[in-house]
Amino acid sequence: MDCIGKLFTYAYFQDPEPPEVDSESGITPPPTIPLVDRVAASICETFKTEDIDARVELQIIKALLAAVINDKLFVHGKILLNSIRKIYFISVRSLSQANQGVAQAALTQMVDKVFERVKKFINLSTRSNKSSSLDVSSLRNGSVASTTSAGEESTPELTLRSMTQKTTSQRHSIEDDRIAKDESLELNVDDAGADSNDLMIKDAFLVFRTMCMLTEKPLEDDGTNLKSQAVRTKLLTLHLVHTILKTHMSVFTCNNLYIKSSNKGDEKFVIAIKDYVCSMLARNAASISSPVFEISAEILWLIWSNLRSQFKKEISVFLVEIYFPILEMKTSTVHQKQYFLSILQRVCNDPRALVEIYLNYDCDRNAPVNVFEHIIDVLVKMAVTPVHMTQMQLQNYYEAKTKHQVLATYNLSLPPALAIASLAGQSHVEASAQYPMEYSLKMVALDSLVAVLRSLLTWSQRGIAAALTTNSTSHDALSELNGAVGDSNVDLDETPSGAATPNLSNGKGFSDDPSQFESLKHRKAALSGAVREFNFKPKRGLERLIREGFISSKEPIEVAKFLLNTEGLDKATIGDFLGDDDPYHISIMHEFVDLMDFKGLSFVDALRRFLQGFRLPGEAQKIDRYMLKFAERYISDNPGVFSNADTPYILAYSVIMLNTDLHSPEIKQRMTTEEFIRNNRGINDSANLPDEFLLNIYHEIQTNEIKLLSEQHAALLSSGGTQGGSFAANFGLTLAAVGRDLQREAYMQASKEMSSKTEQLFKRLISSEDGRNKDNEFYIASHIEHVKPMFEFAWMSCLAGLSGPFQESEEADVVRLCMEGLRLAIRIACLFDVELARISFVSALANFTNLQSLSEMKLKNVEAVKVLLTTALSEGNMLKSSWKDVLTCISQLERFQLIASGIEAKSIPDVTNARFASRESVDRVRSFGSPANFRAAVFNPEVGRELQSSTIEVDMDKIFTQSSQLSGDGIVEFVKALTAVSSEEIQSSGNSDHPRMFSLQKMVDVSYYNMERIRVEWSQLWVIMGDQFNKMGSHENANVVSFALDSLRQLSLRFFDLEELSHFKFQKDFLKPFEYTMVHNNDKAAKELVLECLQQMILAKSDRIKSGWSAMFGVFSKASNVEYGM
Repeated sequence: MDCIGKLFTYAYFQDPEPPEVDSESGITPPPTIPLVDRVAASICETFKTEDIDARVELQIIKALLAAVINDKLFVHGKILLNSIRKIYFISVRSLSQANQGVAQAALTQMVDKVFERVKKFINLSTRSNKSSSLDVSSLRNGSVASTTSAGEESTPELTLRSMTQKTTSQRHSIEDDRIAKDESLELNVDDAGADSNDLMIKDAFLVFRTMCMLTEKPLEDDGTNLKSQAVRTKLLTLHLVHTILKTHMSVFTCNNLYIKSSNKGDEKFVIAIKDYVCSMLARNAASISSPVFEISAEILWLIWSNLRSQFKKEISVFLVEIYFPILEMKTSTVHQKQYFLSILQRVCNDPRALVEIYLNYDCDRNAPVNVFEHIIDVLVKMAVTPVHMTQMQLQNYYEAKTKHQVLATYNLSLPPALAIASLAGQSHVEASAQYPMEYSLKMVALDSLVAVLRSLLTWSQRGIAAALTTNSTSHDALSELNGAVGDSNVDLDETPSGAATPNLSNGKGFSDDPSQFESLKHRKAALSGAVREFNFKPKRGLERLIREGFISSKEPIEVAKFLLNTEGLDKATIGDFLGDDDPYHISIMHEFVDLMDFKGLSFVDALRRFLQGFRLPGEAQKIDRYMLKFAERYISDNPGVFSNADTPYILAYSVIMLNTDLHSPEIKQRMTTEEFIRNNRGINDSANLPDEFLLNIYHEIQTNEIKLLSEQHAALLSSGGTQGGSFAANFGLTLAAVGRDLQREAYMQASKEMSSKTEQLFKRLISSEDGRNKDNEFYIASHIEHVKPMFEFAWMSCLAGLSGPFQESEEADVVRLCMEGLRLAIRIACLFDVELARISFVSALANFTNLQSLSEMKLKNVEAVKVLLTTALSEGNMLKSSWKDVLTCISQLERFQLIASGIEAKSIPDVTNARFASRESVDRVRSFGSPANFRAAVFNPEVGRELQSSTIEVDMDKIFTQSSQLSGDGIVEFVKALTAVSSEEIQSSGNSDHPRMFSLQKMVDVSYYNMERIRVEWSQLWVIMGDQFNKMGSHENANVVSFALDSLRQLSLRFFDLEELSHFKFQKDFLKPFEYTMVHNNDKAAKELVLECLQQMILAKSDRIKSGWSAMFGVFSKASNVEYGM
């Protein structure tokens, strides 16, 4: 064996030159089997027992490995599979644990080599300027590519359907049965005449298919014993599938890699393996075994991130039927929830993936669930779930986090190491952590929620350049766009999906026109609303569905199609609606039943299918109409089974009664087989049905109740796997409760149910006429405008998900995440001008500062203050009316700083007092003080130091000094808010000796900072400022009037320095408040102050005054009419 191995290594098994064909004899010699194949086959056939000497076994491994990885002499097809099979058997069955490890390493090398050859072929094609489309013609028109063996002619088509139709009993041996099937299905290839590229591609397909099929055998126990052969087998093959997908993803994403098949024609590689991948995941994704669950989830992630265009429908099935329920089930383990949540976290960190999820699921009427919407709902639900944590538990959580404890129990980063010696006896068991594990879920959910907002902002900002580079929807253009934007993804745990452009199943690009998708989303929302209305009021809902075009006409056949095929319709409502005695409803019911196909089904199976379309109503007349139509349809589809339609009509009634009798908890005495047979005597045209036939029906109903699968599935998940009901079932659970993990057993039962339903859904997908192409268009995101409708849906949920944790927690990580989320949300709301969202998020952030209750302020509130200031600086141009909240907080912050410096709190009223105190009650507020004022005298010293820090003071000043950088519209909104806050300040303290004029002073300062603005912008500003000076100039508090007039005088002197051309009147406008004060303020001291101000201006700037003279003489005129008492 050692010698043979070396001969393989040095490629000595060269075939001799074939003899020349004698054309005159007319005899063509038969094709010869390559020598390398014959030698490899000899090795595989010779050593079939398990009790081989360990040294010989090791040499077998080396020899077969050398044969497979040799680059000069390839083994293909059946011989390749047999070689891999032999190494596989040694890896799981060898008595030598050392050889087990060597065999697993060899198996990994073999599989890697098979796919590496295909990758080299792809790379060579790319270097030959065939990157856009490989030379398919040379692949398709080469010499004889394959010859089908006689045994293959009767082999069914290689689809998931043919696999899933096998019963569990047919899957008894994972090695002999499955590999034998591979051999019979394998396409025998004439190596001498076949194209080597075709052979390499086919080898990769056969190896991958084999690995997928080997993962499907269910574990007999719960899979906790890692040393068992069944568990090691499953983990090994799952690991190899994951390695293939991760290492050789380019093979699966190549658009021009085809598998040749005599019965199916040329089929894309990724399409050919799709059914096997789906079947593999359906059987393993919900496994209770932690390593199996982890690897399955990682495989799903690889598909989601790289192949989501080809697996569009399949991904939604996995999410809806397995993974989302696991997050919501009580019986699923915390580890399962944590692990899948970590997968969702990666998705949330991938901007492209998120946008494409929204486009292809939330905007697709045919998608069973709005995936983006569901992700947001799940994350928010987990983020707001209250979890009580003691200080010690928090410390334990952070210690575990600091140590970077690995979530995975199985290491996928290394080659498979599943020899018995290297495995622990038990897989991961839920450990009693030193803190509630729900807290970890809560933190991951919160982080993921923030990641969603971060990704939306990333797509918005970095997608702009990419979106402008192309208006083309061709695949090449979209690929370039994909790469450009994909490279900008941030904080991804895995390779971003943008790095490998999701390939389109039909090779065409579909335009993701934002307006089109907005219409589709609205259309889907309208459909959801109409469906809800139908579930509540069927007749009114039907009218709406027809009116809005969801049902093309009132024709019974159109209504029946909609009721049969539309998700979300309540089955009980359908049952009552179709069972009505109205002739129109009856005609719809007849069409509804006629759309069902009962051909070739047993009676009970047909009845089950019939009763899945609706819930059978309780009225006898309605049931009778249903049974009559069912009997007619069954006889029509299965002529000759019964004598006439009366037989299935009566038997259907009898089976329904039996189903109720055997499974109703209220019935104590069950119907016996004799009673059931006696009840059905003479119903077949006065003849008896065979007793065996009736006994089979009885036992089938006894073991498998007829009930709606949707309700059964929901009940199973919500109840944790224990379906309520019979006394016997409950009594049995009670007896079995001692010494058993009922939660684990309940989950295993639910897991089987989820896997079974998922497989059935895949069978329906594949068996549907256009299951592979119709409605399977995948849209590649290329527009930033998609973010707006996504954010419009998600912002309310995000606000709830961020507000709850911030209010209930003071942990630094929670506060940091919440603040980052609010900052990102405000940025997106401003960017896309989502007004209500902007107002809500800024208002929430302002409330989180808690500046109105200084004594209750904590360090987390200080963080809110910092974020509010930095957000105002960065988003100033787009804050609009939200400036009011920001400037109110700045006013409160200045008040706090004064109090912290030693000024009495009562002497500095809070600006928010103006919101609940009328002008008449200000004295009372000032005299007695508000509760907030009394509490404000005491505050946390640490908070005081933070709020007086230079960082905060600098940011406060920047708000005003950098106002000159605001746009024309931005400065108008800023000044509006500033004048409003100044009015509230003065209103709250206007009757005191020292009224608050912080914001009024800042308004004057802002005027100086913006002095260089153009005249058009100043005209808009002065409309607002002038009105404010009018109000302040006529205020009843002399200090306010004095400050306003003096400030206006100083501003006017500065304005006079600006050159005014003839026929303009800006000087007249900014002097108008003096005239207004002269007229509306009855205080003589104020009037005198007005005249003094004008006198100073004339003395200082008379040479610069132009249109201002008009305003001044207007003031003098009004002053001349004032009567002074002497």
